[in-house]
Amino acid sequence: MKKKIIVAALMSLMLFATSCGSIDNTLESDPDEKTEESKKDEDDKETDEEDDKNKDSTKDSQKPLTIVNHLVTAAFEENESLTSAGTYPEIIVNEDFMMDYPKFWAAMTNYSDSIAESSKDDISYFGYGTPREDNDSYQYDVGVEVLRFDDKIFALKVSENYYWSYSEEETKYSYLVTYDINTGKRIWSDAYISNKEGLGQILYDAVVATYPREKDLVNETVEDGSPMALYYINDMVEYDYLPCYIQGDQFVVHFNSYSIMYNDNEYEITIPVDDLKDYLNQDYLPDTTGNLEDVIEFVEANDDVLEGHLYTYDDGGNSYEEQEEIHVSTPEEFVDAIAPNTRIIMEPGKYDISDYVLEPTSDFLEGHPYWGYSNWMDEYGPSGVYNMTIEGSNPDDRPEIVINSAYDDVLSIINSNNITLNNLIIGHDVEKGTCSANVLALYSSNGISCDNLDLYGCGAYGLFCKESYNVYMYDSCIHDCTYGIIEVMGDSTELYFYDCEFIDNEEYTLIDNAYNSGYLYFTGCKFDDNKGDLFSLYSEPDQITFTDCEFGDEESEFLNEHFDMILYYEDGGAG
Repeated sequence: MKKKIIVAALMSLMLFATSCGSIDNTLESDPDEKTEESKKDEDDKETDEEDDKNKDSTKDSQKPLTIVNHLVTAAFEENESLTSAGTYPEIIVNEDFMMDYPKFWAAMTNYSDSIAESSKDDISYFGYGTPREDNDSYQYDVGVEVLRFDDKIFALKVSENYYWSYSEEETKYSYLVTYDINTGKRIWSDAYISNKEGLGQILYDAVVATYPREKDLVNETVEDGSPMALYYINDMVEYDYLPCYIQGDQFVVHFNSYSIMYNDNEYEITIPVDDLKDYLNQDYLPDTTGNLEDVIEFVEANDDVLEGHLYTYDDGGNSYEEQEEIHVSTPEEFVDAIAPNTRIIMEPGKYDISDYVLEPTSDFLEGHPYWGYSNWMDEYGPSGVYNMTIEGSNPDDRPEIVINSAYDDVLSIINSNNITLNNLIIGHDVEKGTCSANVLALYSSNGISCDNLDLYGCGAYGLFCKESYNVYMYDSCIHDCTYGIIEVMGDSTELYFYDCEFIDNEEYTLIDNAYNSGYLYFTGCKFDDNKGDLFSLYSEPDQITFTDCEFGDEESEFLNEHFDMILYYEDGGAG
């Protein structure tokens, strides 16, 4: 936070001295002539004025808040054709307001710093994605809209949009951020609401009245026969993540897509505050914001170029080189190609690697230094590899990697770093229901990127992680597994899932994170028709974060019963 240093007394003396000098010069000189000294003084004055105009406006602004929109780009030394850019806001509480509300200043400083750090990391790492072509691009923009700013509340609508050039469409989502001006604490919908009883029905009726053409869709029911929209609105009210705010004399609720119905429509309702006086907390009434342009200065800033990175992790000093491209079409060719700094392009077809996974011969192992086993259950697979890509040549006709045993992991990645898996189908080629091993297993590995994978059962878990971290999965599906979706143990952490589907998995803990695991993040994911506990009840709270995810009935029921154990962000709120 930049601080404005005011030296009023010194400036007054300087101005007084300058004024005296000007008066003396005027008396002694011809009014139509200018001495060299006076010309110099005027030139200096013009320069000083120009400098003042060019000073950081965050220092010069007399308004309580300054919001700086930073434009950021990243340059990738290894590929100058790649582009990654974006914007993020910096919220600055100016000095006079800071003195009156120091706790709010501290909260905004921390919040603003966190936005800057996460945004710059996202942009510099190409959105944690994997480029497919040399000239691919990534755009990530964070914007804020101030909804309310008075002596009680500071409310923002934060929008995040991101897009890769090879994506089918831009991903957008938004959420509300609200702070109490006096305490500096972030508040949720329960701060506005003093009486929850019956409020959900009122809000549901407002949705029906506002969108009469969608009456049939709004009235779609859940298992107990109640309208789906009412069911989800009641949950939002009960668990304090209703996306609401008070603006002027209106109580506003903005439902984003997939929040109250299974569609991508957005629904916004407004109800006069006076009609809800029996439900609203009077401590935050009325809204006295006034004209926001009078209290907020908006500034554009171009930042320095960031250094771009593409999944280069600390891997014990391994030497990264340009990947050698090798095309394979048989299981033997695939296994022979496993090596560091290699891009393996797999042609369509089925690759049964059972001979190399189940009981590889000593001669085979001696001739394949990057094929080894883990100390956990003696699983064989790529080992000690770095900077390797395994990729199907055709994303619409993906190669299938299988084994014919129900008791071994299909593809194990062991003690490896910076591994990319794209356009693959992986599974057990056995009768469903007989498996006790996993589909994709990661042992002591980090920097794993997966895109467009189909991991199918009967595998016990679609993904197993032990002592692994920085794992990213995009646009993939885990389905029909017999134990669950993911098992995480042995200090594995920082697992990220974007736009993935988890369908028809059963029957134990679906996200088994009970054994010394770290943090898992699910964004834009779908969970449906799964059976079993959604996550472990023996894990530490807040280790799983769901953002804008879609849940089936059974998953929703479990989530509602154990809402206090996770972080849940959707349509402007968190519980």
